[in-house]
Amino acid sequence: MIIPVTSLCVDPRTKDWCKLPYPGHPKGCPNYGKKEICPPKAGWITDIIDPPYFLVIQEFDLAFQERSMKILHPSWTKKQTRCLLYWQPHLMVRLIREAQNLIDDHLGKDYIIIRNPEALGVNMYETCKAAHVELERISDTMKIVRKIVIIGKRRN
Repeated sequence: MIIPVTSLCVDPRTKDWCKLPYPGHPKGCPNYGKKEICPPKAGWITDIIDPPYFLVIQEFDLAFQERSMKILHPSWTKKQTRCLLYWQPHLMVRLIREAQNLIDDHLGKDYIIIRNPEALGVNMYETCKAAHVELERISDTMKIVRKIVIIGKRRN
């Protein structure tokens, strides 16, 4: 799915999400402050791309994945059946392929893909809400995962 948007919700607080604890990482993402593409070293999206912007979205049925894996591996826990290591790489390949096809076929070499917009200050929940795309908050009951990249015109 490709959705043109006129603006992005840029909020400095978004970069702090990387510091939020999650299972196995009580201090947040271990890449925070270490990688150039991660906060606080990462710049701002408005320093990298200009409009027009495009949201490129791939959906994944996590509920179906969970049911399928439970059939294949009856002894697995819910966490194991939903483990992103089994499905996320394939989803990302499809997502990047779709984004690159849009650039190659319609936009041209002046456009680039932003793979991790939150690291550049984009609040994807608010950006998608404005584009009438509902993002489900991450939870143990999440059914549909939406992975999103942003395409924009490379800034000079």
